[in-house]
Amino acid sequence: MTGSRGAARVAAGLALWASIAAAQPPHEELTLRLNPQTRELDALAVIALQSSGQVYLTLGSRFEVTELTLNGQALNRRSERVGEHQRWVLMFGKREGTQRVVVRYRGRLDAVPQADHQDVLNGLPAMASERGMDLASQACK
Repeated sequence: MTGSRGAARVAAGLALWASIAAAQPPHEELTLRLNPQTRELDALAVIALQSSGQVYLTLGSRFEVTELTLNGQALNRRSERVGEHQRWVLMFGKREGTQRVVVRYRGRLDAVPQADHQDVLNGLPAMASERGMDLASQACK
């Protein structure tokens, strides 16, 4: 399965925050492999952005990062814990042009509750941020 907006939600929120406004929005290619029996998710995110300074990369704490590179060079995979997330600070410095970040990660997703789709969606609040919105819970009412 190759990523789209819905797939990005399944991948549990890999987020990239630039501390300095990027000239263009980041471009992300997300490739996912999910084993439905074991609920094991393997993900590859390739992110291209034009930015300088520092960028924060955030991922849910249930996931293990197995590869993290910036422009082809391996980065330290050690992160800091921020609530239910792990965060890396990527230092771009004054580099010009497109920066390429590659993140491979894996983890186990929660089991879907024994409920129909309306019960599951009704359990979620409507959500919004600068990155987008999810009104799925409101669609079934």
